[in-house]
Amino acid sequence: MARLASEKSNSGIYHVMIRGINKQLILDVLRKCKVVSEYKIYAYCFLGNHIHLLLKVEKENLEQIFKRIGARYVYCFNQKYKRSGHLFQDRFKSEPIEDDSYSLAV
Repeated sequence: MARLASEKSNSGIYHVMIRGINKQLILDVLRKCKVVSEYKIYAYCFLGNHIHLLLKVEKENLEQIFKRIGARYVYCFNQKYKRSGHLFQDRFKSEPIEDDSYSLAV
């Protein structure tokens, strides 16, 4: 079954959720990819094996950003720990944020 495309935000701001498989945190990868992708992180919450981000896309779209983050993180982690395979349970999930009330709730 084909997956549905992420809903696009007119504001460019999204609530993004991604779940890892080994409770691995990815803060360093987010910082490194931010330089290339030029997104803004307004807020984040790391919860054991998943994260929530409030971010604004600028240079690249959300799919490109998370392709870059995922690829870099998996490559570095697998190389460091001499393993192979995926590190995320599923594709990231995102919800567009179009108003201040939802932004504050996130």
